[in-house]
Amino acid sequence: MIYLDNAATTPLCEAALEAYIRVNRECWGNPSSLHSYGLRAKAELDKARKTLARLIGANENEFYFTSGGSESDSMALLGTAGRFKKGRILVSELEHPAVAQPLKQLAEAGFEVLTLPWGGSPEAFLDGVRAAANSDTILASFMLVHNETGLLLPVEEAARIVKKASARAVVHCDAAQAFCKIELNVNKLGVDLLSVSSHKIHGPVGIGGLFVKNGVRLKAMILGGGQENGLRSGTEAVALASGFAAAAEDWKAHKEERTAEAQNFARLLSENLSGTGIHLNLSQYYRSPFILSISVPPIPSEVLLRILEGEGILVSAGSACSKNKKEKTLTSLLPKADAESVIRVSLGRENRAEEAVVLAEALKKASSGFGRYFANVNKK
Repeated sequence: MIYLDNAATTPLCEAALEAYIRVNRECWGNPSSLHSYGLRAKAELDKARKTLARLIGANENEFYFTSGGSESDSMALLGTAGRFKKGRILVSELEHPAVAQPLKQLAEAGFEVLTLPWGGSPEAFLDGVRAAANSDTILASFMLVHNETGLLLPVEEAARIVKKASARAVVHCDAAQAFCKIELNVNKLGVDLLSVSSHKIHGPVGIGGLFVKNGVRLKAMILGGGQENGLRSGTEAVALASGFAAAAEDWKAHKEERTAEAQNFARLLSENLSGTGIHLNLSQYYRSPFILSISVPPIPSEVLLRILEGEGILVSAGSACSKNKKEKTLTSLLPKADAESVIRVSLGRENRAEEAVVLAEALKKASSGFGRYFANVNKK
């Protein structure tokens, strides 16, 4: 099988697996314990935290471990809103459910949540941010890489606009699909909170992280023993944290070659699909090289998934967190016909550029076969 659904999850890399096993065998103590076993575990946890913080340009004490990207998003959004009784919250219409659902809860609690349209271009989106941001704004959330299409949102510019309109506003960024894969520095982005996830970069499932800029206060969601500087109580998953850090370091060491491989994949795919009516979406914008959105009208996405799986190729129709329902964000970015026949191809460390040729041939075969089917139906 050719696995092209790495935006959903990735296979565990050897470096992460080895770190996970080693820590479970040698450093399995509770990092809050003061004896030698606990101190050994704490040293591993501190090392992992320092590694991950460094990769986003943060200080070690600004990086908090969570159970994954979704918890990081909820902690950021609900934790910020917990400091206020009211206020305006801005969010792009392209956000992942892990952001959209907590904000829906905040809207029900009485906060003014404004969902900003994409508008057809980065410039139009920023105009919307400019129009919506005011002195009542307490929070804004903009993802960096759209999980459905790979589109990069202008987070740096949006954050600047929000901060200019409201000095007290906190800006959050969901960077689950960006971490390690594109250049990422929290200081350059100008954000106060940033969420990352381990299993998107070949690390273990069940661990993620949240950057919290020094000076930004969040209301704790999980209370107990005061771990993670009181922000998230509960015994830390040291082995998972070590696996996360190992996966991140492994990606950093091979970033250039993996990026080049992904870019060559997109190039070969585009060349082999030229003139077929099958097209790559949003190619006019800057996108992550690791996520491609492809439309094969008029084949419904779900049908196309099954056809490709029959050819030994695994892709998705969108976010794994919204399976069995069409992502409404796609209709904001694509014409209706393209949105209904879209598939997401997402690449990881094990994919090779030549797999694009195999995918292209399978897509052309599916398209021609579907065309003949409709021709026969119309004759009848």
